[in-house]
Amino acid sequence: MSLPLRRSQRRTHRIDAATGLPRTWPADLVCFALLMGIGVLAFGPVFGGSPGYRAAGGGVLLGAGIALLSAWRRWSVLGTTAVVVATYFLFGGLFALPTTATGGVLPTLVTLRRLALLTVDAWRDLLTVSTPASAFTGPTVVPYLSAVVCSVLSFSLAMRARWHLFALVPAAAFLIVGILWGTQHAPLAVWQGVAFVAVALCWNVIRSVLVREADEVAVFERASVRSGVVARVAAALVGLAVAMGVAYAATPAVVGDSRYVLRDHVVPPLDLRSYASPLTDFRYLERDLKQTPLVTVAGLAKGQRVQLAVLDAYDGIVYSVGGSSTNFVRIGERFDQQRSNGKRSVLDISISGYSGVWMPGGGTVEGVRFTGSDAEPRAAGLHYSPATGNLLTTAQVRSGARYQVDLLSRPLATDEALRSDQPLGGEIGDTNVPDAVSKLADDYTAKARAPIDQLRAIESTLRTTGFYSNGSDGKSRAGHTAERMGTMLELPQLIGDDEQYAVAMALMARSKGIPARVVMGFYADPDKALSGPITFTGNDVHVWVEVPFQKAGWVAFDPTPDRDRTPQVQTMSPQPQPKPRVLPPPIPPKDNAEPPAAVSDGKQAKKQKAAEPGFDWAGLVRTVAYVTGGLTMLVAPFVVVLALKRRRRKKRSHRARFSDRISGAWDEVMDAAIDLGLPRAKNETRQEAADRVTARFPEAGAVGFARSVDAHVFGGDEPDASTSDDSWETGAQVVASMRTTQSRWRRMRAAVSPRSLRSGRHSNRHTTRKPLMANAFRSVMPTGPIKEAP
Repeated sequence: MSLPLRRSQRRTHRIDAATGLPRTWPADLVCFALLMGIGVLAFGPVFGGSPGYRAAGGGVLLGAGIALLSAWRRWSVLGTTAVVVATYFLFGGLFALPTTATGGVLPTLVTLRRLALLTVDAWRDLLTVSTPASAFTGPTVVPYLSAVVCSVLSFSLAMRARWHLFALVPAAAFLIVGILWGTQHAPLAVWQGVAFVAVALCWNVIRSVLVREADEVAVFERASVRSGVVARVAAALVGLAVAMGVAYAATPAVVGDSRYVLRDHVVPPLDLRSYASPLTDFRYLERDLKQTPLVTVAGLAKGQRVQLAVLDAYDGIVYSVGGSSTNFVRIGERFDQQRSNGKRSVLDISISGYSGVWMPGGGTVEGVRFTGSDAEPRAAGLHYSPATGNLLTTAQVRSGARYQVDLLSRPLATDEALRSDQPLGGEIGDTNVPDAVSKLADDYTAKARAPIDQLRAIESTLRTTGFYSNGSDGKSRAGHTAERMGTMLELPQLIGDDEQYAVAMALMARSKGIPARVVMGFYADPDKALSGPITFTGNDVHVWVEVPFQKAGWVAFDPTPDRDRTPQVQTMSPQPQPKPRVLPPPIPPKDNAEPPAAVSDGKQAKKQKAAEPGFDWAGLVRTVAYVTGGLTMLVAPFVVVLALKRRRRKKRSHRARFSDRISGAWDEVMDAAIDLGLPRAKNETRQEAADRVTARFPEAGAVGFARSVDAHVFGGDEPDASTSDDSWETGAQVVASMRTTQSRWRRMRAAVSPRSLRSGRHSNRHTTRKPLMANAFRSVMPTGPIKEAP
């Protein structure tokens, strides 16, 4: 039986001589593939299935391959990082942005540009878009990028780090990213957590057993080792089963029905203050574009209305979107409404004369699909408010835009059913409301008790006592400010259009505690039979009021009088004031003399030449600057490494003592060997180091050079300058001999490798001359190889 092995010998026994990888690498690969696979499952719900799995799974495969190649070929950190960056851009089109790649595989310039930008922007985009996020091309970069980085770190740490448990940190980080950037809907959340803990424990047990077996095989008989391995594995599996049972029983109590996700705490970046309330454009659409086709809609049912915008906040100046209704989310071709009741319909909408950010076709939307040349920017800027059903695109819709909207609608309820129903509660934060609103609301609803009867009383009173005027006859002013509404309600006759009557009823209902809202949109004659698509003109633009009921949902009310009910008052036209007649000025005499020819001194020609379109030199300079800057950033790390090595070589060759210079020549040889892949070793003599170099580079002559250096360093006399120069020349020959045995690619990598620059190798501990101890040192030095004790 042999003596116990030292730590360095135990680490040597754990390395497979054939592959250069740890003997545990198959177990590491399988276990971490399972751990990373659990993280891949976390990205499924937020992307609605396959897009999330493809991006995350592809990133894991790429990261595992890079980690294996890096461990096998002993790549440095800088080299591995460069390969990771190149792989990210090369396969980004295949796994993350297939719509921008040629054939869904080969990356284009658009793919590379978007991958570079989305490295930062995709994290925000995934939190601000609606689910499933597969309708957008950018958010898939989050699972792809995090999978590549975390898998490279996990596999590399598992196979190359001294403390292998650190490899669990990137794998756990990958799972945490999938949770935080995911959704509340995660049916496998408990099982994912239990499975991750179980696989991590199994890997730790298997790794410990395999490492201990590799250490003990060199000391004990294999049979005894295997018997101990079986006992340890059995005990570990029993403990693992108990731990899994406890984790499965405790996880539901700890996690509960919901989990923490970042999207619940992120405010969408859409700023509604940048967009005017569409109600301010009502009179322009209804009067100035009365006969102009605005929107064509196919798929409408009889009596169905097309919602343009819902407004639920009044500040005395304008009715707009406020409160929780301002929480817009980005949606795409699919949007989960978390409900299944209602009738589904598809509206095919074509825009002709209308233009704006507010999109016709809102409501309970389940998806929007744009078509046409400008479909991509409109889809990228699409936002939706689940509270009001408003659709908005920052790219605007205008003539030629086409899209389809998937809607979910509920059947209309009768007044008899609504009398047993109650309006939903809601926030009412109106300000600067005229006093006449609440007074008239009390008068109109004096005999009504049920909420539906109160609403019908306000609606019918406004319709029957008011008159319609859109201002074309000069009898009605536009707007719905507090001053305008107060003036209208205080006059003996109510005169206005849809804008004023809808605002008046909404304010009256809200004064009674009923959360009414104002809706602007399109609808035709409800008694008209629909046959195919219907085109709405400005005459079909209307404003109405909606109130939410607990069972029936939103119920529409039309307080505006019929448009043929015009006011019967005569307005006195002002008499025109005669203006004094002003004689026109006399016509100046015509000058027939030709102007003198301009003396051309070349300046005017130069200005005209400069004004003519030519080659964009400024653009060329910017492009060259960008390319040069990018190349500089890529080359800068390698230049720094070369500069540091040059500085180190110069410092060693110019030391004060010649013996230290000779020792520096040997250090250059060892650094070159380490850059070429020789493993590091601590606390070894030059002879031991030379033996390792010779085993890797037999023709280099490192043993003879090491003996020569020891003779000069530990000799009785101080060497001279010529001896130092000869040693540096010999060292250069040894380095050249080592490099000739390597490929050109390997030599280039060694030249810029930072491995030899890192601390940890103590090869300079014999650089100080000790003349008094030199003879004693030579007397005790063994002349042959040191044999291990039996």
